[in-house]
Amino acid sequence: MEQVVACLREKTVVLTIDMQNEFLHEEGGFAKRGQDPKPLQKIVPTLVNFLEKVRSISSVKIIHTIMTEDEWTTPKCWRDDPNPVLVKGTWGTEFYGIKPLASELILPKFWYGAFSGSNLNSILQNLDIKTLIISGVLTNVCVDTTAREAFQNNYNVIVLSDCTAAYTSEEHFAALQNICKYFGYVVTSKDVLSVWCGN
Repeated sequence: MEQVVACLREKTVVLTIDMQNEFLHEEGGFAKRGQDPKPLQKIVPTLVNFLEKVRSISSVKIIHTIMTEDEWTTPKCWRDDPNPVLVKGTWGTEFYGIKPLASELILPKFWYGAFSGSNLNSILQNLDIKTLIISGVLTNVCVDTTAREAFQNNYNVIVLSDCTAAYTSEEHFAALQNICKYFGYVVTSKDVLSVWCGN
């Protein structure tokens, strides 16, 4: 935990990954494909509480990613899908459970990782950011990929175990175990707030 505290003293961005209807809503595209969104929905109150408290800390920036696809960016393996998901401008790409403020950045992305094909790294460098706190979905896909990319770009990586989720607990905990072993630190939102806010 001492290493995490040291990271939290650095300039920090909180990153929410893909908190969107397509993944989390009962009528979303992935629910229609047979995925149960309830495990993802469970993190919403905790994440909302965390964001509300972080917003009182002026030195911490918040960035929200949304995954969105069009005819130019859809991955090859998705192009023949008769029921496309994450189509740009549709209800499925809208936020679920969280409401970004006007002062917070919304960053579109086209791949699993938030760095690939985006200007995220340039933004973080411009802000002199050293630490990324990662939340959102899915732990084993976009969260994991973003953690790996952040590590390889030499950021301190902190993943919130209670503000991330996968469709199954097995996928969630396996991804967290891998991240903790190789790419960064896994802590709870309470651990972070206890350092920043004393509660």
